[in-house]
Amino acid sequence: MNKKKNTQTLEELLEEALVLEEEQPYEIPANWAFVKMFSVAEGQHGFAFKSKEYSDNGIPIIRMGNVVGSNEIVLDKKKSVYIDERRLYEFSKFIIEQNDILMSLTDLAAKGEFLGTVALYTQKDVALLNQRLLKIVFNREKIHPIFMFYSLKSPSFRKYVTQPAGGSIQKNISSDFVLNYDFPLPPFNEQKRIGEKVRHLFTKIDEAKQLIEEAKETFELRRAAILNEVFQKNEIDNINSEKDIELMEPYKISNGWKWLKLSEVGELNRGKSKHRPRNDPKLFGGNYPFIQTGDVAKAGKYVTSYKQTLSEFGLLQSRMFNKGTLCITIAANIADTALLGFDSCFPDSVVGFNTKHSYISNEYVHYYITTIKEELEHYAPSTAQKNINLKVLNEVLVPIPPEEEYLKIIHLIPKLEKIENEILNNLDLENILETLKISILSKAFEGKLGTNDSNDENAIELLKSTLQEKLN
Repeated sequence: MNKKKNTQTLEELLEEALVLEEEQPYEIPANWAFVKMFSVAEGQHGFAFKSKEYSDNGIPIIRMGNVVGSNEIVLDKKKSVYIDERRLYEFSKFIIEQNDILMSLTDLAAKGEFLGTVALYTQKDVALLNQRLLKIVFNREKIHPIFMFYSLKSPSFRKYVTQPAGGSIQKNISSDFVLNYDFPLPPFNEQKRIGEKVRHLFTKIDEAKQLIEEAKETFELRRAAILNEVFQKNEIDNINSEKDIELMEPYKISNGWKWLKLSEVGELNRGKSKHRPRNDPKLFGGNYPFIQTGDVAKAGKYVTSYKQTLSEFGLLQSRMFNKGTLCITIAANIADTALLGFDSCFPDSVVGFNTKHSYISNEYVHYYITTIKEELEHYAPSTAQKNINLKVLNEVLVPIPPEEEYLKIIHLIPKLEKIENEILNNLDLENILETLKISILSKAFEGKLGTNDSNDENAIELLKSTLQEKLN
């Protein structure tokens, strides 16, 4: 930490604190100042608590997992660890209080995204700071906590803290590095106004996101209801075993319709992954697309892209399925379906279906299985790796309409999909809202939120009084 000895003069401290105008990253209002962060803040490292010191209750310990991915820290008692409250005096240096700002000094994902992330401790009860975290310490009469919190979430700070080190992504940062940040310092009253306005705007954005999520959930339910109606699904009986599937029809269907087992409609074949270990590098890197359960789960109607390919050796250990094959997942994700948009291989956790019926298509079966996904999941045993087998899929009953009605259905559903996509596209505003947050933060710390008052005392005076404290 760049903490100077008291032998320095105020002028010397001021010279070190101020960022030269030509080095300032962007323009700020005239009564603001660009300063090195160490001139107005310090850093307090956490303590390496040992698991043997934990207790079932007492003073909570704030760890990396509490900070990463959270704007505010809300303790989950089931996941929290504690130190006996009688030992609090031993760790008084590491106490966290309400509105303290905490920062991650390590990137859990090793991609830079969690490096330097900050969280605001909002609890009224004190806690203790664990290792690999930094508490930002400052005089709250001169630096407003909410302003400081948002300034460390700004695009400018995120760019600074995640910049490559020596050509590679940083995995750790030091408190010295953090405190060397070129920090925009407004007058104190402007800090309060910025913090309050940013928090207000963010609350409105979060409320909008919640409304969008609720609208999406409502639409998903409506879409499922429409598909059920298309397949004449009026009442569902309880199906509790594989034997039940063979003995009863799932629900009543219209005259002219009939039930056929999936094995009677087409042919099911599991993918292949004969070689062990499955992650042997010589299996991969060739010219043959290779998809897995996650690719099917994330796909829409069609699998249109792939991230992995098989080598010639890998192809010999697997099996190539033709474009248009219906993929059905039977492990991890149960009964997710999508049609292949290209010839591809896949492992034995995915089943390929191809119709042999005179007019029923793979597309029709895809739509139908989406309506019975939950029922099929009931056949997966309660184990860590859920899965179903080919016997279950072969016995699944499919409602088969007369050909004339089938043609109406197969033309109706794509129209519904088009309407669905248009609605979802209108609802897909989450990225826009996140971009809006970034824009708000950028404007806030450039003095462009419309809150600045030129009559406020110049931030230089605030800086001088802060530096004077170091000399006293």
